[in-house]
This record gives sequence, C-alpha cells and structure tokens, in this order.
Amino acid sequence: MIYVVYLTALENFDMADKRKELLNSFDGEKKQVHMEYMQKSELLPQIRKALLKLIENKPSEPMLFLANYFDSVSSNDKTDKIANAMQVLQLTNHRQAVFQTNLMIAFDMVSVARSASSKKAVNKRPGLTGSVYEDLLKAIGTKIPKDIFDELFKQIGCRPNEMVPFDIFRYGVTVCYVCIDFINLCGDIFQTLCNKVSSDIADKYICDFVIDSFKNVITTTSGMQKCEQPAAVLEAGYMLCPDKLAIDLLNGKDDKCGKSTMSRHDFLCSMCQTFFSKIKSL
Repeated sequence: MIYVVYLTALENFDMADKRKELLNSFDGEKKQVHMEYMQKSELLPQIRKALLKLIENKPSEPMLFLANYFDSVSSNDKTDKIANAMQVLQLTNHRQAVFQTNLMIAFDMVSVARSASSKKAVNKRPGLTGSVYEDLLKAIGTKIPKDIFDELFKQIGCRPNEMVPFDIFRYGVTVCYVCIDFINLCGDIFQTLCNKVSSDIADKYICDFVIDSFKNVITTTSGMQKCEQPAAVLEAGYMLCPDKLAIDLLNGKDDKCGKSTMSRHDFLCSMCQTFFSKIKSL
C-alpha cells in the first residue's frame, strides 16, 4: 500500500514538472511573439525616449506629460506625411494627365494602414482621416486668402473623424489647385482694372460690371446640355474677352463710374463667391 502511494506521488510530481515545462515553453513562445511585435512596430525606442524625457523633466503630472509627448510625436509624423505628399503633388501641374498618378501616390502617403488582422478585406486598405485631409488642403491653400479658403473648405471639407475615400480626396485637392489658378487669374484682371493711383484700388462700377458679366456667363453656360459644352466654352470666352467687355462697358456707362472704388480683396471675394456656387458640395 505504501509502495502504491509512493508511485502515485512520483507520477504526480512528474505531471507537475511536465506542466511547468509546457507552461514555460508557452511563455517563451509568447515572449518571443511579443518581442517581435515590439521590434517590428518600433515602439521600444519611442518608449525609451519618452521615459528618458520623463526622468529628465520630472513633471508633476507624469501621465499628462507622456500623453503630450506621444501626441507631439504623432503630430510630427503627420507633418512629415503632409510635406512628402505636397512634394509629390507639386511635381506637375494639375492639368496634366500624370497628376492623377501623383494623386494616388499622395493619397497612399497621407493614409494610415488598417489592421492586418481584420477579417474584412476593405479594412485592410489604407484610409485617410478627415483631420489629415483638412491639414493637407490647408497646406495647398496657403496661397488662398484665409476667409476665401474657409468658404471653400465648407464645401469640400470632411469631419475630422471621418474616413476620406480616394474620390473625395482627388476632388478636394483638384478643386484647391483650380481655385488657386482662378484667384491668380482674377488678380490679373483686377490689375488691369485698377487705376493709376494705386494697384489695390479699382473703380467699383467697372469691377461690378466684370463680376456681373462673369455671373451671366456662368449661369448661361451651366444650363447647356453636355453636347453643347464645347460651344459654351467658346461663347464664354467671347463674352469675357477684353474687347467685348470694353464695348459693353462703354455702351452702359453712366454717372456712377468713377464715384466709388473696390479693393482687390473684395473683388476676389465676389468672383470666388460665383465660382464656389458652381462647386459640388460634399
């Protein structure tokens, strides 16, 4: 009887040792997987830097300090992405066909990778957040006056927490570049209209006449069918050519001419307001 109990105890010890060995092997595999993940994601260097900064500064609120530190790191990464995307977008003019390829490259640069463990294939694709999309449009629109850009962004912008698909990204970026060209063109027109006294002031009657002519052209051509668009472009060019505007202006000249002035900014805002009325709101 004692011998049987002794054998049973030995078997229990053997089973316990095997369990420990098995658990140790599992723990070893888990540690290896965890270490590979940490090294692959490059988290360890960032964590070491954060802890060193924490020890050096010894803030009164360490958790808040770490949160601000990692937020600044992620902001720097976002800034680098936007700068790289801007370099690609500026390689060629938006009117050229290769610009469409650059748009796709830029979209991948500013997008964030989705989880590779997701079961849905669509979630494995890169995605662009609304906040990064807004920052990129602001970087493109630095040549646009702020109040004009704010009005433009109301129509082509997205919410910060939204995911922006490529079609929306392409539309918003292209509209920004077209708007820059339009503002430059309006600036050249205003330079022609301004008087000899100042390059920032022009006759308000003449400016209003040009603005109204532009509105009439936009209204007339936008109502035409798709098959009539080539002819509409020619008609619009004729109605807005300098000679035609000068003749119409002389025929309609009255006592209001020369009595009041308009600034460059007001002229640009009025022209852009008409331009934005024909932009598709997202």
